[in-house]
Amino acid sequence: MRILLVSSAGGHFKELMRIYDGLDKKKHEIKIATVKRGDTEGKADYYITEISRNPINFFINRWESLKILWNFKPDLIMSTGAGTALNMCTCGRMLFWKKILYVETVSRVENLSLTGKILYYLRLPNKFIVQWPNLTKKYKRAEYWGRVL
Repeated sequence: MRILLVSSAGGHFKELMRIYDGLDKKKHEIKIATVKRGDTEGKADYYITEISRNPINFFINRWESLKILWNFKPDLIMSTGAGTALNMCTCGRMLFWKKILYVETVSRVENLSLTGKILYYLRLPNKFIVQWPNLTKKYKRAEYWGRVL
């Protein structure tokens, strides 16, 4: 299986790397896409533009996401957010019919992040994972599998 892991830098990337550590690299071909920052430099296969709620960056990120999806052709896209991963997940699901597994960040205790809300309400992820059990009461399609960190 070809798996694409995608996230923003910082805590999102740290959580993504925890997921990466748990995957069987002999069984799966795994690529990582993230923003180029100090904590991510040299640790990813693809670097994409951070959106930061900037419309120009949104379209640059979309183009980069489409190129990665077209070239790598993942079977599964796994993401811990945030906005940087939005285009990869939406394009991956709506244009390429890829499976999406979204893991909401551990810092979201009461509500979903903006990216999480967009993906959840559009019903794009095949699995929507939260890291706090109480969120499954508010978001019925969310699943609690425990914590990544």
